[in-house]
Amino acid sequence: MNRHTEVVAQSEFFIEKYPATPEIAEVRFLLADSLKKLGRAREATQQVLVLLESQQTTATNRPGNWIYWQQRTGNEIANQLYKEGDYLNALDIYQNLAQLSEAAAWQMPVWYQMGLVYERLMQPTKAAEFYDKILARQKELDSTQRTPSLEAVLDMARWRKEQLKWQLKTEAINAAFHGAPAADVALRAK
Repeated sequence: MNRHTEVVAQSEFFIEKYPATPEIAEVRFLLADSLKKLGRAREATQQVLVLLESQQTTATNRPGNWIYWQQRTGNEIANQLYKEGDYLNALDIYQNLAQLSEAAAWQMPVWYQMGLVYERLMQPTKAAEFYDKILARQKELDSTQRTPSLEAVLDMARWRKEQLKWQLKTEAINAAFHGAPAADVALRAK
């Protein structure tokens, strides 16, 4: 209903008054979403990080529900930040999301997003490291985990890695052509 200012006020009141309720995760999601829509990206990021870092003590009755809201909130807000070009806040959330589960099927898509962020931050070597991590873990997936979307992540990581390799090689050749010092050319070719 686009009453985001009201949602922020009510959510903050609810969180202060009922910090141990099982619904707190969903309330934090609504708060973060409204803050983001009001243009308060840093505050939205902080709410997501609180949710991601919080212990599940309030979720003893429904831990699956708690994890669902952590994952949904983190994904939605980080993806919005990424689309808007707020790469550092998106990366902060993705880093925390990757720690929610050690499962390859969970971490691989998050790492892919992190690789994209590092590409946008002009850090191709760091991006390639994440694509390598994804490809290294594909052997851990059994046939039931190899969903079409996860297969797409694997294919895209493979393609992005090759694209970065080509880009770095081309930049090194270009730098050599323009007379860059040999040390600079060698660094770019890696």
